[in-house]
Amino acid sequence: MSHVDSKGQLHEMGNEKSNLGNIDIKPDVIEVANTWTLKQALCTANSTQYSVFCSPLDTSSSLELAAKNLILYRHPGILKYVQTWSQGGYFNLATELVLPLSQELGAQTNLQVCLGLRSILRALVFLHDTAKVCHTNICCGSVYVSPDNTWKLGNFEFITKYADLTLMNLQKNRSRRYEYAIPPEESGETIVEPQSLDLFGFGVMVQEILKKRDLTSDPSGKEFYDVACGKLQNKQTKARGNLADLLEHPYFSHPVVEILEFLSAITLKTTSEKEQFFRGLWAQLATLPETMVATQLADLLLSRLVLLEPSAQTYLVPWLLAIKDEQPLTGSFQSGECMPLFSRPIFERFVSLKLVKIFQVHDSQVRSVLLKHFSSYCHGFTKEQLQHNILPELLVGIKDNDDFLVATTLRALADLVPILGAATVIGGKRGKLFTDGRPKVRPTKKLMPVYSVTPAIPKLALVKQTEEEITEEAVESGVAAALPERLSPDGGEAWSDWDDQQDEDEENKEELVENEESESEKYLSSPALKKPIQLASKMSQMVPKKVVDDLDSLDIKVAKINVTTTVKELDFFQDMEPVIASSKNPLLPDEEENAEVSKTAQNKFSMALTEDALEGGWGEDNDFSDWGDEEEALKQETS
Repeated sequence: MSHVDSKGQLHEMGNEKSNLGNIDIKPDVIEVANTWTLKQALCTANSTQYSVFCSPLDTSSSLELAAKNLILYRHPGILKYVQTWSQGGYFNLATELVLPLSQELGAQTNLQVCLGLRSILRALVFLHDTAKVCHTNICCGSVYVSPDNTWKLGNFEFITKYADLTLMNLQKNRSRRYEYAIPPEESGETIVEPQSLDLFGFGVMVQEILKKRDLTSDPSGKEFYDVACGKLQNKQTKARGNLADLLEHPYFSHPVVEILEFLSAITLKTTSEKEQFFRGLWAQLATLPETMVATQLADLLLSRLVLLEPSAQTYLVPWLLAIKDEQPLTGSFQSGECMPLFSRPIFERFVSLKLVKIFQVHDSQVRSVLLKHFSSYCHGFTKEQLQHNILPELLVGIKDNDDFLVATTLRALADLVPILGAATVIGGKRGKLFTDGRPKVRPTKKLMPVYSVTPAIPKLALVKQTEEEITEEAVESGVAAALPERLSPDGGEAWSDWDDQQDEDEENKEELVENEESESEKYLSSPALKKPIQLASKMSQMVPKKVVDDLDSLDIKVAKINVTTTVKELDFFQDMEPVIASSKNPLLPDEEENAEVSKTAQNKFSMALTEDALEGGWGEDNDFSDWGDEEEALKQETS
């Protein structure tokens, strides 16, 4: 068996059938005709949907004839044949997925209608001028709409060759043809002209479609409607004109039509013509509905010839392979005036499916173009598409011997990691092989305020803490300022924990005692120092103490200072108690001088206690904050 392609060439086909495997036909009926019903089906082998025309075997002759004609005549505007088979007493014809025009016409825009009528008209021109056959049943019932809103011509059971086009043959099928599409000459005895027969039916179909359309804003559409009602339905067959001439009508001179015409004949255009066309193409596409661009033009815009055209790569592809209002675009997208053509819903619905198929083409130049802009549209695929369709093709690319292709493929794989995860992209076992070397930031500790024991002895009330130091101004005001954190000792940068201050105090206890031996001796005689000394290593446990305003309440007059007893009670400083020989002062030359000095010091010490206590305690003249060694102290006592 032979078939005629869109260029008018005959090809031997033999018994052409597609092996789809198991096809699950859905029970819902979409359309009912005289001898067949239209249903939808799903092929379990490739998860593709098809339309299936089902007819009982006893009345399946017309459907079998239609299947043979669909196999024979192939054209973009003609319903695409897929497979035929008999099962369960029915003859089944599977075609591409379509719906009847009668069910989709209400949702079609004026532009889609214009492109649809043009598609049917071009299919008729192919049948008449190339195949030399007549359809004989042009009407809305013979037109179907594919998912991309392309109109397809079907119902090929009434196809008649020019040689067989007689009144007798036409009368045989008259009862099953659309009544209003039958021209008046069939009732006479004159010879029927093939083109005039389909011109009449096409005029009736255009009238039925456009009469319910608002054509006030489309003067060319209104003019074409008048042509369909008058010229195409003229009783004089020769006055109806020619099918090919209708394609030149201004109604079909829409910008989309011009784009389609140019892209269809791009191989015949010169370099300057292509550059001029693609330079202004974005401005034309931006004025059209994005659904129209995606359904009617995406196939041609994403064709190999367009993707490999240098001017298209500069002026079109960056905005074609991108998504509106999404991540910042990369590649050559730098212009502030141009924007991506498709929003994410439109891209996911129409464009992503086409790109999945293009990724299966192992052409290094095409793949390089897709990878160059991959980060601009990779989020427009579903995770299933990325994991099962795109990722396997990218893994093939990294094994190519082209270094540039491998490099761009690796960058594309990096874009998939945030979406699919590294485990899915690179596979294999993964573990934590790197550590976080950033310096740790310790939280600031909140310290409780510290109050002095008495303002009368502000400096004796101060204790040199191991954790912090209280300033003199804070003591005089009665409230301690925020205490700074103690500096780390030598070698402290290698310590793992600085919080355990009690352990640190225990380890450095002897060093601390030696450094503060002289100062602690100065404060041992004050009863007010007992509790602060015990709390010095635990500042976090300090609580506010009562400030005494009345000096008499201190009861300094009757206070008994027993140095020996005080020292014994302070077990914490027991190890640091100075050892002074009671029998002889090593600083004096002989025993008599030692006894004399001791007597003098004792008398002055007792006098100082009595007189100063009566006057209100230690004054600034008795400040021993810079406590020196014992020799300097004795000199001050004897002076």
